[in-house]
Amino acid sequence: MQAPTNGESPPSTAWLMEAICEPVNLRQALKRVKANKGAAGVDGMSASELPDYLKHHWLELKAQLLSGSYRPSPVRRVSIPKPGGGERLLGIPAVVDRFVQQATMQVLQRQWDSMFSEHSYGFLKAGVMEAELVMPMTEGTPQGGLLSPLLSNLLLDDFDRELEKRGLKFARYADDCNIYVKSERAGNRVMAGLTRWLSRKLKLKVNAKKSAVARPDTRKFLGYSFRTGRKVWCVVSPESVKRFKTRVRALTGRNTGRSLEQLIRPLKRYLTGWKSYYGLNQWPSLMRPLNMWIRSRLRCVLWKQWKTSRRRFEELRVRGIGKELAVQTVGSCHSLWRISCSPGLNMALPNSLFLKLGLPEL
Repeated sequence: MQAPTNGESPPSTAWLMEAICEPVNLRQALKRVKANKGAAGVDGMSASELPDYLKHHWLELKAQLLSGSYRPSPVRRVSIPKPGGGERLLGIPAVVDRFVQQATMQVLQRQWDSMFSEHSYGFLKAGVMEAELVMPMTEGTPQGGLLSPLLSNLLLDDFDRELEKRGLKFARYADDCNIYVKSERAGNRVMAGLTRWLSRKLKLKVNAKKSAVARPDTRKFLGYSFRTGRKVWCVVSPESVKRFKTRVRALTGRNTGRSLEQLIRPLKRYLTGWKSYYGLNQWPSLMRPLNMWIRSRLRCVLWKQWKTSRRRFEELRVRGIGKELAVQTVGSCHSLWRISCSPGLNMALPNSLFLKLGLPEL
């Protein structure tokens, strides 16, 4: 069964659930949910348990979907700290509901994505369960659901069209939007006009604390900022670098007692993902000091783990450091960080060692 393709909203949704329940669509949804894994919802079921559950309950679930009697479970509310302070509330759906959302999203995306603005990017009314209590939600949708990005684009598509009609240059991701104009005066005018438009047309309130008229190189968008000079560069924002270092410190705790290989394993996964996300960075000189900082961090962790002067001396000697330099390094009165940058420790734990153990370069 095919979705309408005439560029207009469909006159009927009778086809929708049948399309969602098609075997090919369901297999794709199951594959995506299993691959994404994710935390368990209120029912405690993991993604790996979903196939077995569907073997026994799929006919019942399908009947509910086709009859319109399906009701999602409450989401499990989780709070995560925001970079600028405060907390962001995420709603973790039950794994069965994630499966249904994924199958639904795949069908809706095929119909709607081509109709959205090229400048917009994506990423059930049930309660939220917190501390085993179901709390009713009277507005909004829980962040964390698979449908959230699509719902955001559906709601804000009119906003995108309005920006295009006014001839404005912009980029929007979910509810985060940057609009680029030539002057501060134009920025103030556009900000005031669009704030009124959003309130009047979409009944949405602009967050005044997060919104501002400013130069692009003083703001961040999706972890990026800009650097100006003879040309304009897209760079990793200072806030993102700060969060990066905080995360690396957490992954390489000095008191863990883990070997270098054990320290690098989770670090490798994080660095690979971070490097992939920030692949648009156009300022290579930013990455070089970060690479140096990571290696110094690992040297510092090992130096502390070796603890005693005798152990440190023996480790340096085993790694080919001369007796005089080993004595000098062990007897240093400098801080752990300063010693991690010393010639003796850099020679004992060279960059090539970290590369051999799989530590990626940013």
